[in-house]
Amino acid sequence: MSRARVEWFKRGAAAAACALTCASWTPAQAQGDPTEQAYAAAFGAGLQSWAESNYVSAVMHLSRAYALKPDARPLRMVVRSYDMMGHCSAALQQQRLLEAEHGQDSKAELQRCADPAHLAVRCEMSEAQVVVDGTIRTTCGTTLLLPPGAHDVVVPGHDLAQRVVLSAGQRASLDLKVSPRKWPEAMARAGSGARVPRILDDADRYTVYMSRDGLYQIWVRHDAPDLLEPYGAGGQAP
Repeated sequence: MSRARVEWFKRGAAAAACALTCASWTPAQAQGDPTEQAYAAAFGAGLQSWAESNYVSAVMHLSRAYALKPDARPLRMVVRSYDMMGHCSAALQQQRLLEAEHGQDSKAELQRCADPAHLAVRCEMSEAQVVVDGTIRTTCGTTLLLPPGAHDVVVPGHDLAQRVVLSAGQRASLDLKVSPRKWPEAMARAGSGARVPRILDDADRYTVYMSRDGLYQIWVRHDAPDLLEPYGAGGQAP
């Protein structure tokens, strides 16, 4: 590779790096303003995460940048990040904030969430946690705005997963049969003892079991060396 071509690659790399951080450079930052420096670092990290399609990380960094300096640019990228994640409920909520704080001209163009579907998630256990597409966390009884296409709905801890296919603008509901996790009869109580699977064990401190009704039982050794002595032990108050 010629020397001129090497220099061309170096200039290209420098320009790409500057695109992440120099966009928000100001004279105050050049003078060492710590808030401007923190803003530039968070905004740059958010842009880099967005370019790498790591939208969860992008939202975290860009939200920090906006908290440091309420500028339209990081908030617009937050909207675009939620849009690319398919979290249309969050994208539209942040879009409303963007327009209210920075005017109609600041509005971000939505792609996946331009015409979202409405999905009402209903469960027998109203407080059960639900995860959609691995990133969108909510609870039963919530109506989500999602982009058209296939979506995986999972109820953690209940071995329940279901796929739903939505079309643009559709209003749909999903009924999930969620109930407390049951263990096989082979693990049920036998006689006076409890035959249940051991989840976690620390021989010096505690043991955790899950009973047949799906509840956790914690057995604690009161004589563990790192536990406090009872009040007044040894004849003196602690």
